[in-house]
Amino acid sequence: MQYFLPADRRGSVPLLMWHGGGLTGVTYETTPDGREGWLISSSSRAGTVQLRRGGARPRGLGDDPDIFKGEPVFLAKANPFERFRIGQSLGSWSPDPAQRKLMPNVQFPVEAYDNFVKQSVRAGRRPTTRSSAPTPRWWTRSVPA
Repeated sequence: MQYFLPADRRGSVPLLMWHGGGLTGVTYETTPDGREGWLISSSSRAGTVQLRRGGARPRGLGDDPDIFKGEPVFLAKANPFERFRIGQSLGSWSPDPAQRKLMPNVQFPVEAYDNFVKQSVRAGRRPTTRSSAPTPRWWTRSVPA
C-alpha cells in the first residue's frame, strides 16, 4: 500500500483507491496522455489517500515461479478497448486507429491508447499453496485458473 499525506490535510477519513481490471497503481498517478491522475488531484483536495495494490499482483511476486506456475497470460490489445467501453462493442478494435469504432462522445484520450495498454500487467496462474490451508477466495476470483 502507498500512503499520500499532504501537508495540508483536509478530510478526516482517508480516500482508498484500489486498481483492478489488469491495471496497476500507475493508472491513478497519471493519465495515459500524461496529465495528472486522480491520485494527485484527490490528495490535494481530500487529504490522505491510500493506494492499494491488487492481491493477485503483489509487488515483487508477479514473476516468481514458486508462486505462479505455467506460462503468463497476456491480454490482447483489443481487450481493454472493448471491456472498458472505449470501443462500441466486440470487434470495434482495429490495429489501424482510423478503423476503430469508438463509443459516441468518448472522453478517453484515444490517441494515447498505446500508453494505457502499457499500464496493464500480465495475469499469472493460480498460485501454489504451501500449506494444507484452503486457497483464499480472493485468489480464486482474481487469478485465471
